[in-house]
Amino acid sequence: MEDETGTANLVIWPKTFAAFRKVVMTARLIDVKGRVQRGDGVIHVVAASLTDRSDVLSRLSNERLALPMSHADEVNRPIPASRQTHPRDVQVIPKSRDFH
Repeated sequence: MEDETGTANLVIWPKTFAAFRKVVMTARLIDVKGRVQRGDGVIHVVAASLTDRSDVLSRLSNERLALPMSHADEVNRPIPASRQTHPRDVQVIPKSRDFH
């Protein structure tokens, strides 16, 4: 996590991750409630609950944000076919070993 004052590590334990998996995997802005742990110049926020707050992103700026397209959106904007082949698909023909 990062804000104007610095950075902190967000710790999400497996049980919390399982409970809030959809929020963690899909949200662009997350409201985190939890405990702050400080020590040796490192700050950790141990998450207890997470809320998807992507809906308020439009209020942060007067400019419209261009939403990134996921792979599922390739139908709207197809990826051009690659003319290059994968190195593993290249046929290697060894040189002939004629001894006569």
